Amino acid sequence: MSPGANYSWSGPAAFSSGSYMNTIANANTLNSGYYTLQVELNGCKSKLDSILLQVTEYPVFNLMNDTTICEGTSFQVSVPTGFDYYSWNGTNFSNTYTVTDSGMVILTATNNSICTTVDSFHVTVIDCSYILPNVFTPNGDNINDQFEFVYNNAKNISLTINNRWGQTIRTINGTIIQWDGKNKNNEEVTAGTYFYTSSVTDYFGRHYEFKGTITLIR
Repeated sequence: MSPGANYSWSGPAAFSSGSYMNTIANANTLNSGYYTLQVELNGCKSKLDSILLQVTEYPVFNLMNDTTICEGTSFQVSVPTGFDYYSWNGTNFSNTYTVTDSGMVILTATNNSICTTVDSFHVTVIDCSYILPNVFTPNGDNINDQFEFVYNNAKNISLTINNRWGQTIRTINGTIIQWDGKNKNNEEVTAGTYFYTSSVTDYFGRHYEFKGTITLIR
């Protein structure tokens, strides 16, 4: 800075200033370009000099909210292309990432080595498997005494059991279904083959239907 000197700045986006030192608030890409300065002191003008200012945008993206998936499944998440650098949990340097495990998914995206944006979401993996047997022996020996339909993390299970003539002998609702071989009057039914239909509402609110036979052995 020279006392008494006049400073004349010009630049992109109609930038103009007579200050020795300048600050551009909220700079954006329109402010990129050459900034030229000429200094005048006692009627003498300096040669024009310039400096290049490159304004780089921060990467802009939105990751998903925390989510839950079933064991053995996966899904893919992606953000816009065009960023200089991507890092998903320290690996996979592209704009897409396949999620298979529980835990935090953290994306670091960078432009021009200096403008970095970080975002994350959490994944919970749950057991969505089910066990649907077709034979049980309600004889009181504490071994396979009940027909048990287990659908892990289901919100509701409805099971209807019919005999060979299509008559409904038992309807059971809950999150774990157990049939002890008795009808709706709490009477033991005879050995044989029974037919069931079941409606399941899983953890995600999806609905599934099952049909099959149950062999009751005494």
